[in-house]
Amino acid sequence: MNGSMTACLSGLSVDRLRHMRDEYICGQQYKSAVFWSDKIVSLTDSHTDDVYQQAICFYHLNEFHRAIHCIKSRQLHKTVLSCRHLVAKCHFSAKEYKEALEVLEFDYNDSKAMDITGGEREEDNKWKSGIALLKGQIYEALDNRMIAINCFKEALKYDVFCYEAFYSLTQHQMLTRSEEEEIITSLDFTSQCTKDETNFVKFLYESQLKKVCNYL
Repeated sequence: MNGSMTACLSGLSVDRLRHMRDEYICGQQYKSAVFWSDKIVSLTDSHTDDVYQQAICFYHLNEFHRAIHCIKSRQLHKTVLSCRHLVAKCHFSAKEYKEALEVLEFDYNDSKAMDITGGEREEDNKWKSGIALLKGQIYEALDNRMIAINCFKEALKYDVFCYEAFYSLTQHQMLTRSEEEEIITSLDFTSQCTKDETNFVKFLYESQLKKVCNYL
């Protein structure tokens, strides 16, 4: 870094730049977000969350391979669940299903999950649910419905609020009516929901099944 750049950076607030980047992301101004993300990544020596946010911007710009390179060049897909998920999602969006599965098949049970601040958190079930959901979508695209069904069920096991997995199982006629009802009764509401939340989610899912049944 040359002297002029060093002088420019003295007293610069990285947190302010991050806030500005996040505002551009919220405003869906991804080119601006990418520009400032690049500077932030340089300033923070490739902090994990800053790299992830930059890759997210590339993803929204449909620059899938730039997003993949952003993460893979730092090997973050091997240690951080959110990064692994994003790399696989980029491959999936680019219709590179084999490559997406190769990323997801890596044993992620001992990996770290990343929260919005870039730190570690103990509960990574939502990321595991997201990974299972994505695997289901990939196998569905490959017309392997049986494996897709198991993946969608796994996504719901990790996160009973994962409506997208429930939707995939019920809207695509993957299961019989009794199998759909069995999914609701098998969900682990006790460890993930309060009593009121359990009643609410069950009501919504059961109502959804009735709508599908009436439509058919």
